Amino acid sequence: KQSNDLASQLGKAIKTPIEAYKEGLKKLKINPLDLDTKDKLSKLGADIKKMATTKLNLDIQNARKSIENLKTDIVATLGSALILSKPISASIEFESSMADVKKVVDFKDAGEIKVFSNDIMKMSRTIPLSVSELAQITASGGQLGIAKENLLDFTKTAAMMGVAFDMSAKDAGDNMATLMNIFNMNVDEVGKLGDTINHISNNSASTAQKIVTAVGRIAGNAKDFGLTADATAGLASSFIALGKAPEVASTAINSMLTVLNNADNASKEVSEAFNQIGIDGKELKRAILKDPQKALSQFLHTLSKIPKAQKTGILTSIFGKNFGDDISLVTGAIENFDKAMALSGDKAKAGSMQQEFEARSATTANNIQLMK
Repeated sequence: KQSNDLASQLGKAIKTPIEAYKEGLKKLKINPLDLDTKDKLSKLGADIKKMATTKLNLDIQNARKSIENLKTDIVATLGSALILSKPISASIEFESSMADVKKVVDFKDAGEIKVFSNDIMKMSRTIPLSVSELAQITASGGQLGIAKENLLDFTKTAAMMGVAFDMSAKDAGDNMATLMNIFNMNVDEVGKLGDTINHISNNSASTAQKIVTAVGRIAGNAKDFGLTADATAGLASSFIALGKAPEVASTAINSMLTVLNNADNASKEVSEAFNQIGIDGKELKRAILKDPQKALSQFLHTLSKIPKAQKTGILTSIFGKNFGDDISLVTGAIENFDKAMALSGDKAKAGSMQQEFEARSATTANNIQLMK
C-alpha cells in the first residue's frame, strides 16, 4: 500500500511540470508533436538571444555615454585646476625670488618693496623672461653691490643681454655685475660693451655667449694689464673663434697677460726666450704702460713671425707647456686677432645688442612667454 501511495505521489510530481510545460507551449502556439517544433523552438531561442543582445548593446552604449560624460567632467575639472595652479605657482616662485632680493637689498619699508615688485612685473611684459628670472637678475646685482637706485636699469639691461645672447638670466646678471665692478662701468657703459660683444659675434666665428663668459673670467687681469673692456672682448673672441672653449681661452689669456705684465721681472728662461726674438723685457713693460693694446698687438705680431721650427720651443719657454700651443694657434692666425680688435672699436656696433634683442623677442616662443 505504501509503495502504491509513493508511486501515485511521484506520478503527480512528474505530471505537474509536464502539464505546465505543455500549457506554456500552447500559449506560444507550439505543438510538441509537430515536426517543425524544433525549428520553432530554435527561432524562439534566436529571438530571445536577439532581445538579450539588443538590451546588452543598449546597456553598453549607455555605459559608454556615462564614461564619456565622466571623462569630460574630469578633463574640465583638471583644466580648471591647471589654469588656477599656473598663476599660483608663478606667484610662489616670484615671492621666493623677491625674498632673495630682500636679502641683499636694503629696502626702507614694505611699500618700497611693493613698488619694486610691481616694476619687475611690468618689465616682464616687454622682456620675454618670467618675473622670477628677472628677480634673479636683480638679486645677482644686489649681491655684487649694484646700488639700489640702479638695480632696475641693471635688471633690464642684463635681461636684454640674456635674451640677445641666449644666456640664462642668472649668468647674464652675474657676468654683467662682474664687468661693471671690475671695469668701474655704469649700466649704460656695460650696455655699450654688450653692443661690442654682439657686433664681434655677428662678424666672426665666436658666439656672444662664449665671449661674455670668457670676458668675465679675464676681466681682472685685462684691467691690470691696461686693456679696455672692448679690447678685452676682442682678445677673448680671437681665441674663441679658433675653436677654443671659453674656459680654455680665458686660462690661456690670463697666463699670457700675467707673463707680459711681469716682463721687466721675467725669469731667466723667459728673458732668454725674449732675447731669441729680439725683445727686451724692460722695454716691453714700458710699452705696455704707455699703450697696452698696441704693445700686445706688436708682441703677438712678433710671435707670428717666428720660424715654425723654433716657435714651439720659444713659446713653451715663455708661457709654459700648458699654454704655449694656445698662443701659437692665435699667432698662427694673426689676421683673426687683428679683425677681432678692429671690430671691438668699430663705431657701427652702436645699438647692436638692442637689435639682436628685438629680433629674438619676435620669435613665437618669446611672444608666448610675453603673453604668459
